[in-house]
Amino acid sequence: FQSTLDARGGLRLLSPRQELILSAGPQFFLLLPNIADLNRPLVFYAADGSYRIHATRRLDFSLNARGGYGELSYAMLSQTFVPGTGAVDASIIPLILGDVEALTTWRTSRSHTLSLGLRAGAQDTLREDETSGDPALIPSFITFGGGLTSAHRLSQVDNLSYRSDFGAFMNEREGTFTTYRNMLSWFHFYEESSSFGLSLGAEWIHTPPPVSNFFLPIGSLEHQTAGGNHMRSWTLRTSAGVRGFFDRLSFSYLPQAFSQVDLEVLWTARFRSNFSTFGSTSITQSEALPDDFVTFFGFDVSNRHKVSDTLDLLFGLRTALRGPHLSVFETNMQGQFLFYTGFDWSDGTDRDRGQFLR
Repeated sequence: FQSTLDARGGLRLLSPRQELILSAGPQFFLLLPNIADLNRPLVFYAADGSYRIHATRRLDFSLNARGGYGELSYAMLSQTFVPGTGAVDASIIPLILGDVEALTTWRTSRSHTLSLGLRAGAQDTLREDETSGDPALIPSFITFGGGLTSAHRLSQVDNLSYRSDFGAFMNEREGTFTTYRNMLSWFHFYEESSSFGLSLGAEWIHTPPPVSNFFLPIGSLEHQTAGGNHMRSWTLRTSAGVRGFFDRLSFSYLPQAFSQVDLEVLWTARFRSNFSTFGSTSITQSEALPDDFVTFFGFDVSNRHKVSDTLDLLFGLRTALRGPHLSVFETNMQGQFLFYTGFDWSDGTDRDRGQFLR
């Protein structure tokens, strides 16, 4: 059993051309029974911020940052890291992390947009036995990268974009991963609220020894559709493909096949549900891949009922299954099942009364 208290405060400043959002606060986790033999709750301090400016009629700039410091429970890993990330052999994970991303968008014409993005991040553990040389629970690394996107509007219903992207991931023990990716994407819009997307490309990946360089064809299919009426509405998003995926918990770069289905349903003006399914597995079993946790399946159900203008009731289910490569048939999958319920209260001086904190 786990009790969670997330206390967060924030500031939102608006002007005709600019928006600044800052928020920060502690998260408390109380584990029962206390398998770690602690007489206190776990505490994780999180902060994030964003800044956007409409500099001119054609030029926009945005800056986003997030960070955290403290201890996480094993159950919170799936909420902290993106789906498909591995796991660690511990019930309590001491962690410090930070990420920042800047994006500049230039509309060169009515039918063409050019975007330049830069990103950087770092992660470290708060515990490591430097005298014995034992590896930390969480790998420490620094990462940076960037990308250039050229998007063209071919017609009222067709968009074409090209993206070139690079990244570097540096770890003192394991060495450095470098990646270079090129992707061509086409999106077609049909009916009033449906779209289809196809992306194809290739990625060149340089990894530390014993594996050096390898070439990975990548691509994905995406589809989105929506329906309903003024009383009830729904939105369905599906995607599947092959990608290069950086696992922050094992410091490995995985050639990964994935699929995802998300369904959002607005039942009434006060009650909504989200259903999400995600699955991924490494494409090949090689020395570059970790022995465990390279296959992942997750299913989440979240419900939100608006009790009042400032109070929401939350309840749902989170599940996760992790295991080794699919070629290993005799294996024990590691499962995680979490039922939760709680309240989300927010208030503020703005018109939305603190909704931006949720």
